Amino acid sequence: MYEELYERIPDAAAYMERIGLGGVELKNDRESLDRIIYSHLTNVPFENIDCWAMGKCPELGIKKLFDKIVTRRRGGWCFELNSLLNAFLRELGFETYMVAANVMAGREEIHPPAHCVIVCIIEGKKYLCDVGYGGSVPFGALSFSGESRFGFHLEKDGFYIKLINEFSGREEIRFKDIPAAAVELIPMNYYISQLSTSPFRNQIRVNLRLRDGSAGIIEHEFKMRRGEERIEKFIDTKDLPDILEKYFGISEEGLVLREIGD
Repeated sequence: MYEELYERIPDAAAYMERIGLGGVELKNDRESLDRIIYSHLTNVPFENIDCWAMGKCPELGIKKLFDKIVTRRRGGWCFELNSLLNAFLRELGFETYMVAANVMAGREEIHPPAHCVIVCIIEGKKYLCDVGYGGSVPFGALSFSGESRFGFHLEKDGFYIKLINEFSGREEIRFKDIPAAAVELIPMNYYISQLSTSPFRNQIRVNLRLRDGSAGIIEHEFKMRRGEERIEKFIDTKDLPDILEKYFGISEEGLVLREIGD
């Protein structure tokens, strides 16, 4: 029944092309892992369009994810993006496993786990990999050793490992280093897509890291920073197709949208 969650990625070369690494020779080492994460973050957007527009719960089968993200050149959220990346990393020979995570975003109280990340083991050392947070995250693999890298570091706190954003000083996520089977991500994926108060159900959220900035949409607000160029403006539904295609590479073809703010 759940075999599709554990299938191999259908076409690794097409996936590499999608994340901007077509024809690049990759190894199962830290340098290649950094390159994969950086290229993914700058080519594949975080987005919740189907959940926001149609109340749809994303499917997590590998072939379905491949069709959406690679073939149709869409984005996704953590359970989609990190699940497909995990399948690709395993295809390359990396030793990996997924873990469930709590989004903190500077809060003190712990909310139910609504995020997932990848733990990758290289030469006996563990690294955090995350291309599905939809905000400020490390541009590469982050060692469990506590090293500062990309303006972030991990620190141990009891049973938890915390991701600390050194730019803001806040805790972004926390997780327990306990492997989660793909099937265990299904309830969390369903919960955040169907909860009536979920921000992902009630607001359109799109984010893409740029090589010299970022672009993002949260409901009526569009922001883009690219080098010295800055855009901040109020948008409505009629603006979305052009913005999604121009800044996030999401085509209007086959896309279902609704009125922002409904």
